[in-house]
Amino acid sequence: MANLLGNTKIKRISMADQVAERIKQAISDGLWQSYSKIPTEAELAEMYGVNKLTVRLALQKLNTIGIVETRIGDGSYVIPFNLQKHLEGLNEFIMAPELLDDVCEFRNIIEIPCACLAIDRATPEELEELENKCRLFDKYEPEYLKSTDKSAQERQAIIERLAELDLDIHRYICQISHNTLLYNSFTVAQGTIYQFLKAILKQRLDRFIEGQDDYPLKAHANLYTAIKNKDYAACKKQYTEMVDHHVIFNSIK
Repeated sequence: MANLLGNTKIKRISMADQVAERIKQAISDGLWQSYSKIPTEAELAEMYGVNKLTVRLALQKLNTIGIVETRIGDGSYVIPFNLQKHLEGLNEFIMAPELLDDVCEFRNIIEIPCACLAIDRATPEELEELENKCRLFDKYEPEYLKSTDKSAQERQAIIERLAELDLDIHRYICQISHNTLLYNSFTVAQGTIYQFLKAILKQRLDRFIEGQDDYPLKAHANLYTAIKNKDYAACKKQYTEMVDHHVIFNSIK
């Protein structure tokens, strides 16, 4: 019976953990709103019937997980939980070759529908802003190709800048789809997508240096043109070619 139930021992929860859970529940219930100041350590100690050290430990835990922020000499404040901020710290760790397929699938599922929605919903002002972002990318892109004679550190800096510009374009396309859930899905994953873009750009540059491949210039300009002209087929085709990494990565295995 014991084996079937596994470890059935009751774990003792510390007082500090209990206080942390109570404070977290109070915040969740709306007792203290985002950015508002919560009661002092002494007030919380009296409220929960514990000493101030226990409260201090509870607040330290809530600070660590990003629920409150304690300011020395001022007190503790509720801060909105930011999942993206926590994911950003994991991006370098989780980006691995086997994740490339997952990122590619995610981008096809999220970004292509966003681009198609942008065709229908983007305002003239938004299309103009998209064009400006694509032009900025195209202006910087030649520096990327000229970096073949630069040091590895200089090339990496250029790749990172180009990846930032690339990410900004795709994030904006999701934004002008005017679908909040799709846009939020992209922003949560954008740190991982940024690592994906850097990997793609590095591989493309390496192959270009070695004379093994031609670099596809003006890809973003073509995507903008497809969106502006309301050409769904061209938009989907351009996006698929941009997102799919297999042409590059499979050819070097």
